[in-house]
Amino acid sequence: MYGVGSGGVTFKVDAGHTETFTSNYGGLIYVTGTASNPIEFKKEGTGANPLITAAKGLGSTDGIIIISGGDYITFDGIDVIENVLNASSVDCMEFGFLLAKANETNGPKNITIKNLSITLNNTYFTAVSGIYNSNINKDGQNITVTSNAGKTEDILIQNTSISNVTYGVYVNGNNFTYRENNILIKNNTINNFETAGIYAYYSDNTNIVGNTIENGVSNSYLTGMYNGWGTNYIVEKNTITNLASSATSGSHIVKGIQGDYSMSSTIIKNNIISNLTAPNATNIDAIDGIYTYGDNECYNNTVFLYCASGGIGFGSNAFYVSYTSAFSTKLRNNIFINASTYGRAVAYNRNGTTLSTYLSPSDYNLFYAGTPSANNLIFYDGTNSDQTLGDYKTRVATRDQNSYTGMVNFITGDSLRPIVADYKNGTTI
Repeated sequence: MYGVGSGGVTFKVDAGHTETFTSNYGGLIYVTGTASNPIEFKKEGTGANPLITAAKGLGSTDGIIIISGGDYITFDGIDVIENVLNASSVDCMEFGFLLAKANETNGPKNITIKNLSITLNNTYFTAVSGIYNSNINKDGQNITVTSNAGKTEDILIQNTSISNVTYGVYVNGNNFTYRENNILIKNNTINNFETAGIYAYYSDNTNIVGNTIENGVSNSYLTGMYNGWGTNYIVEKNTITNLASSATSGSHIVKGIQGDYSMSSTIIKNNIISNLTAPNATNIDAIDGIYTYGDNECYNNTVFLYCASGGIGFGSNAFYVSYTSAFSTKLRNNIFINASTYGRAVAYNRNGTTLSTYLSPSDYNLFYAGTPSANNLIFYDGTNSDQTLGDYKTRVATRDQNSYTGMVNFITGDSLRPIVADYKNGTTI
């Protein structure tokens, strides 16, 4: 597509329609809409979504749909799928949707991708993404953004189902000067992935809300959700469950949520994390329900770990903080349960003894790590360990003086909702 007339254009595709692209660039959109002249591809009528099957790929940066610097473009209810005939690293699609830079001063803006499914094949290539935004052009050549116009901005990814990928949604901005901006990733389901369900890097004002991330399987590092190196990240109301790595070595192999370094505090709230496993891992910090590095505020999250196996030296943490003197952590109204029966189980782990960065408003948390013992710890900081809540409260006073311990009975399955919502401080769990 190379042009659009006054008033914009809407392509209405009949429900149930199917087609297979015959060219690697069959889904290339090389045009810019405007607020008054938008471009929309949408399902028409009731029934199954229209389905686009990929053409044969040509290299390592093939996309079924490629938006090259285009603006004001919407895909609504149009499914895309890998071609079963693409059975090599060259032939296969690396991206379901690729948001590419046209040049150094032209990045995609006001893009909406919603109400559709993306099904790829991560067998033949190690970096397959359902939706990929990065600093490459349509041909895969690297682009260095030189102005705000080159940013990718105002992106909505909503109500999609993404499967058989390395990354579900991958947002990789340019640098500290011209980071991507205003990204909303909402109410998506991502399953059968290898590295990360959602990965947001070098982006500002990024909201990751209401997503279900499940069934990640890897032989290396695996993260449900990663964010870092930007400003104003909000991660809320996500459910992350059933992540498993077969890796044997390395620390922090499996993480539910990873909040990495950012230039402003990251808000992590109302998330549910469960069933993270690494049965062959030999590191004492192999699994983290939530892992933070940088300024982070965590409210109303529920983490439930139950690791019944691991290698020699295995350990797990419901909440882990890696910090420096420049970074602070605030915890309030969280449930951190590590009911693991194998190795060392820690509810709250910090990588050093300094507590000045653990902010005093932190309180009303539940910490539980099983029957108190040398391997079942409420708190650990690399030097000191607290088996009981009383010892922990003494150590961190004046923080967490209204926090408590105990096993919570949940309703069922992966929902992790308490049977009686009596653990709260004026806030619904």
